[in-house]
Formats: sequence, C-alpha cells, structure tokens
Amino acid sequence: MKVWAACKHENVLEFWGFHLSKDFQTAYLLSPYMKNGNVKDYLVREAPPLEHRLELVAGLEYLHSRDPPVVHGDLKVLNVVLNDNGKALLCDFGLARAQQAAPTGLSTGKGFKGTFRYSSPEAL
Repeated sequence: MKVWAACKHENVLEFWGFHLSKDFQTAYLLSPYMKNGNVKDYLVREAPPLEHRLELVAGLEYLHSRDPPVVHGDLKVLNVVLNDNGKALLCDFGLARAQQAAPTGLSTGKGFKGTFRYSSPEAL
C-alpha cells in the first residue's frame, strides 16, 4: 500500500486511502471508480489501440525510474484499467515492491508470487 500511495503518474491509478471495517477484519483500498473496467473487459469488446500499449509502457517506465525502482509484481490485463477518457492506468499494487538492491537473479526463497500465466520465466 505504501508503494502505491507514493506513486503519482498519469498512467498509475490514483490511491485515495484506505478504510477499515468496524470489526477491523477487512481493509478497503480507495481509488477512483473505473466504469470502463479493465483491459481484459475491453479486449472482449474491441481491439486495443496502440495508445493503450504506449500508456502502459509509460506507467511501467515511471515505476522503474523511481528511486528505488518499483516492481509491480503482477502485471496482467486484469491489472490495467481504463479511465473515462479511455487512458490505460496500472492498478493492483498488492505485490508491488521497491527494489532495494540490484537484482542478482538468485531466488530469495520466499516462493513464487503473482499470476503464473503472466509471469516471466525468471520469476518462476
């Protein structure tokens, strides 16, 4: 949540805050409602224009250029939403982390996290 809250970019879904339920058992993360849904929903309706891909790349470039760089950790069509103007925004930062040191390519032993189908071979 801290990683997402610190990210401010036109292609990253805005983080508004969080709310705990009265029994403190459920946390709600607050962000703008995206009535156009995610890119998976959009693909069912029509082919995505080149702009969506460029917007996604711009959002990732922003995350990777931060100090320290941010790794999204679960990039997939379900985690890219479209705002009212049709602009693609990265969302779901549940597995995002700030990369504190240069990656070594060695496993941390913490096990796989993310969505298997969308993961890079080196993450498996």
